[in-house]
Amino acid sequence: MVQRHFYGGYFMKRARRALLTLTTVLLIAGLSPGQAQSQTVIQSFVPTAEMLAGARYRSFNNTGGSEIFLGVPDLGVGGNRNETNATWVSGLNTITWTLDRGTDSMTATLSNSAGNWNLTYPNLSTQIAVLGKTFTLDDLDIMQIDVANRDSGTTVNLLDITLDAVPLVPDDIITANPSFTTWMVFDYDFSVGFTITATIELGGSFSNSQELSRVELKVGRSDFCGNSIIDPPDEECDPPDGVTCDFDCKNIVCGNGVVQPSEECDDGNTEAGDGCGADCQFEEKFCFTAKDPAPARRAKRVAFASDLDYTGTGSNADGNTEIFLFEKKKFDKAVKKRVKKGEDKEAVQLDELTTNAALHFTQVSDTAGCHNETPTPNGSGRFISWVSTCDIPETPVDDPMTDNADGNKEIFHRDIKKNILTQITDSVGHDNLNPNLRASRGKLLLFDSTADLVPDQCVGGDNDLEPCSTGCVGGACGNPELNREVFEWVRLAAKQGNQGLRQLTAATSGSSTIGTSVNFNTRATAFASTADLLGANPEGNSEIYRIQRGAESLVQLTDVSDPTRDSTSPSQAKKKFVALASTADLDPSGNNVDGNTEIFHWAEKEAEPFSQITDTSSCANGSPSSDNFGRFLAFESTCDLLPAKGNPDQSIFVFDTKVDKATGLPKGFLQLVIRGPMSSSSSNPQATKKVRTVTFSTDEDTVNEGVCFFDTKDELLELTGGGLP
Repeated sequence: MVQRHFYGGYFMKRARRALLTLTTVLLIAGLSPGQAQSQTVIQSFVPTAEMLAGARYRSFNNTGGSEIFLGVPDLGVGGNRNETNATWVSGLNTITWTLDRGTDSMTATLSNSAGNWNLTYPNLSTQIAVLGKTFTLDDLDIMQIDVANRDSGTTVNLLDITLDAVPLVPDDIITANPSFTTWMVFDYDFSVGFTITATIELGGSFSNSQELSRVELKVGRSDFCGNSIIDPPDEECDPPDGVTCDFDCKNIVCGNGVVQPSEECDDGNTEAGDGCGADCQFEEKFCFTAKDPAPARRAKRVAFASDLDYTGTGSNADGNTEIFLFEKKKFDKAVKKRVKKGEDKEAVQLDELTTNAALHFTQVSDTAGCHNETPTPNGSGRFISWVSTCDIPETPVDDPMTDNADGNKEIFHRDIKKNILTQITDSVGHDNLNPNLRASRGKLLLFDSTADLVPDQCVGGDNDLEPCSTGCVGGACGNPELNREVFEWVRLAAKQGNQGLRQLTAATSGSSTIGTSVNFNTRATAFASTADLLGANPEGNSEIYRIQRGAESLVQLTDVSDPTRDSTSPSQAKKKFVALASTADLDPSGNNVDGNTEIFHWAEKEAEPFSQITDTSSCANGSPSSDNFGRFLAFESTCDLLPAKGNPDQSIFVFDTKVDKATGLPKGFLQLVIRGPMSSSSSNPQATKKVRTVTFSTDEDTVNEGVCFFDTKDELLELTGGGLP
């Protein structure tokens, strides 16, 4: 089905911008019948519009000044309050503060071993009006509790605090922590009246100052986004819902140039046909339920895995996870033809994906009770390789010497045009993973495996790839250590009756892995390894290697001595370029001293081959995918790389490495997908030739993973100033 991107509202995840300093949150239920609601208590200060009423307990040295104040804040102004003398004792002092809407009054009490004291403040509403307060008692929705202790060698604790007979704070205690602590209580209707009870525990000798140490309680009107009240001038709406009101309480307006929740883009206008539509949704993106997307070089075809019956023929009625091929070129042509006749594009897409599904989808595997995953197509999409736990008969003739009755993860390869299916690996108890059918004519397949697939094959040395029986000088024979190694399968050799398998790496420890990003170079590929393959990685951190035909061509691209810094996820372009992610400081400019995961670009012909694409902190960048020429890099990121657009979750970005003649700098970033609060993340982008199309995974459907296709043509024209090479 076509998935239209939408964003959840404010429910369950309020974006209270004012609460960024939140240190402790406590949700309390079980309130008295008159207050059937939850309350939120935090140890932090929250900006408020105005406080309307309060009680202050002070003068713990019994200086002769008033010990209890009650009235309308600010309580420091004499005309705002009533006050009375009282006597404090070392140890426990019980206090109450009540606001009674029925009598329109407040009362404060103090009780201890020295006696009992009461204070009343009548006609509260009248006094609020006389003093020119902006709000009324009907607006009370927040309480502030302050405990101060600025006298050396003394103790002020607030214990056993209840709000309408319900315990209020964790561990039933507020300390000065060490000299002053503020707690805020909200999500509670204080406007109907309330009673606070607590015990003030005092210890030590207090100074003669009446204000250094005190306990103060106040109620008022909140002033943060999310209180369901529009507070001008900063707020335009409230509460935020992610549809009409964003999480800064600003109206969501398509065309204002700011990407807000529920919007995927906002180019400052509401014109159609420029990549960002009148509804601020990307015009050339559509999604359907699937996983592990892998496009062919030009994205004419895209392989993916799914448990749905995409062909509409019932061939996957059992809901097994199968491999499918999406004919994107045919699909786009059919949609374009119908849209020209006046049909709605989204409706046409949905119809073509359902009613006409058999025209656009091919089911590559047809199995039961097993699992197929991580497909990889060649450049045209004619050949597909994938990982399977299934026992799939080979075609046209099943080889009895290769089967998968044990349900091991094996590599399979299929020629769609000639319906030739070959089982590449046959092992027991070992993983064969990450098939990468380089963007070629299906001649070369790379993968990694912990199996000893070619035990009589020399790896490296003077007799690389020759049988060990003829000698293996300076190399290693097979994979007896069952280490994770890189292997290559050559279709032509297999077709001529030879095994076709080659082991390209050999190490006694560590792991080498191809990864999932498509490689465009038919002669070379990049991979990551923690093994010491060339004697330059004794630290065992993850380094990037590049290998051509045969182990003798192996070169190490990264060489970092710090064992805590790793380089991963390489993507090989057709020319001598590699994209990768790394926590190392690879760029000589030294921009990654903090060890954040950044995206780098390696160019063999440059004097300094590494350039750092991202420069961020406290966020993550990963899964880079290079287009075939190495110019455009697609990757996932949780970083705010384009602040004007924002990145509240995880988005897909594209970076254009081409240098702008006017500025002398790379063209820069393009943000393809923007996720808002309460939405999903996007991951595992796969770029195609000239990055005209990027596929990526998304968990937007909370039940099934989705695969999305994004046509970057219009956006890249905007990014580069017109014209792709």
